[in-house]
Amino acid sequence: PDIIKAMALIPHNASVTADNTLVPRVASRAQIYEFPINWSKSDYIFLNMNCFRTSPLEYPAYLQEIAKIKKTNEFELIYDQNKVLLFRKKY
Repeated sequence: PDIIKAMALIPHNASVTADNTLVPRVASRAQIYEFPINWSKSDYIFLNMNCFRTSPLEYPAYLQEIAKIKKTNEFELIYDQNKVLLFRKKY
């Protein structure tokens, strides 16, 4: 349910970076990237921290990338429920 709620917040025409567990759910987007590739270029970053399949990163590096996103002023966290995270680029 949290994944579906978060997905509903992403406009259909937005570019999205998602982790490998969520890429299939947003694959109909014109611009989709697998996290951590191009996260700074995307409109939204969609992550499921409940899954430990974080390829291409090992889990500690995955957490480090999330920490970088949280520290930047480029994105705001707009959804954070049960380890499902959605960040939106600030314009």
